[in-house]
Amino acid sequence: MAAAVPFIPAIMAAAATVAGSVSQQQQTKAAQKSQADQYAAQVAVQNARLAQDQQTLREQQAQEAKRQRNLLDRQMASQRAAMGAFGLSGGEGSAAAVLSGMTRQVEENIADAGTLTDLRMPIAPAQTYGGSGAGSSAAGIAQGLQLANQVFGMFSSR
Repeated sequence: MAAAVPFIPAIMAAAATVAGSVSQQQQTKAAQKSQADQYAAQVAVQNARLAQDQQTLREQQAQEAKRQRNLLDRQMASQRAAMGAFGLSGGEGSAAAVLSGMTRQVEENIADAGTLTDLRMPIAPAQTYGGSGAGSSAAGIAQGLQLANQVFGMFSSR
């Protein structure tokens, strides 16, 4: 028993070191969790702002589309009246072609404006902590490919 007495202080020191190490690990984990929680709260606020901005852009685009369609209705009525003055019916032959061309052009303009609105939409922040890592890289690549497809589609549809 007397031989074990010199080892007691060493064992106590080792136990204190292990306890300190465990306590430090717990503090580090708590700090990391706190940082992750703060980041998640920031992302939630950004996403709420993003949703509001996107809604505003959609509403503006819808109002512009309605304005263009109303203008088209007035222009078509004027065109029909002008054609009627010359004895042409708006539903036949070249008169119908003119009216359908006007409609097609406005609808193309509205579709292009919708595509541009989509391109103007703010992009959501990365959902991974710190904005880096495989999750955010994959999301960034997917968003980039979607943007490229939209741009290519806008120019190839003509």
